[in-house]
Amino acid sequence: MPLRFKFEVEGQVQVDRAFLQVEHGADDLDRIGVWEAAAEEFYEIERDEFQTEGQGDWQPWSLAYEKWVLANDPFPMLMRKSQRLYLSLSRKHHEDAVYEAKPKELLIGSRVPYGRYHMTRYKNRPARPPINMTREAYKRRMTKAIQKKLVEFLRGVTGSGRGRGFVQREIIDF
Repeated sequence: MPLRFKFEVEGQVQVDRAFLQVEHGADDLDRIGVWEAAAEEFYEIERDEFQTEGQGDWQPWSLAYEKWVLANDPFPMLMRKSQRLYLSLSRKHHEDAVYEAKPKELLIGSRVPYGRYHMTRYKNRPARPPINMTREAYKRRMTKAIQKKLVEFLRGVTGSGRGRGFVQREIIDF
């Protein structure tokens, strides 16, 4: 059975890929550093995503509203008024960050309660999901981070120099 990687956000699968020929030796992905590499990439993607201020397919602010925001809001970036959601999704050790690594499962998220409201559209407010792995570039980055750690481990680079299992040669997207 190939090693399968699924990324779910609020119950919706955003990435579902399998690393073929990785069947033996990768039993504890936390111990061999796969989850740490995936988390580092996730946090980097989140920092990039927050810099876009949740760009999407909606109308830009009106000139009047933009002037009002700039005059009345000391920190006008979208989704970053208090920085709490941003920091909890871009820093592993933030007090609101969720990071739980198990041998075959990694949970990353935020304890910030209002984060889920950004996930869906509401009246005139468009959805600006704070976690968005639907972009192909993000999927590739996450896949490559995991693949690199797996290949290092399976080739024995991180161990005694001897191979520890099969080397992954193909990735399939479900």
